[in-house]
Amino acid sequence: MSVDRSLYAHHATVLPVRELSTSRDFYRDRLGFEVGFEWQDPPTYAVLRAESTSIHLSEIETPREALAPTSMHPTLIYLFTHDVDALHAQVAASGVEISSPLQTFDYGMREFEVRDPDGHRLTFGQGVGDD
Repeated sequence: MSVDRSLYAHHATVLPVRELSTSRDFYRDRLGFEVGFEWQDPPTYAVLRAESTSIHLSEIETPREALAPTSMHPTLIYLFTHDVDALHAQVAASGVEISSPLQTFDYGMREFEVRDPDGHRLTFGQGVGDD
């Protein structure tokens, strides 16, 4: 028996974060995402969007004081872009530290990487020759 692939609609990447407001502000103010949804008051869950890209943030339940910076397992998200050079310039100008510089790789991608406040890796890339 095979599974009908047409049953899948879309996905949501959910990142655990220590402090929702700090992470939400990073994605909104530094990376250009807009807040599409927040849950609870104060918010413990948020959905951020940039065009067809959506990232969900979920504040973890463990008290922040008990968490060491390395106690969470960082995630890697690869975000495809239409103009990686322009995005790199804008992200760098917003004050975000670039953890891996903009470069072209022999596998046909031009990309750079940043880390969010919780250490999650965000790689932004564009295929070489893609318009």
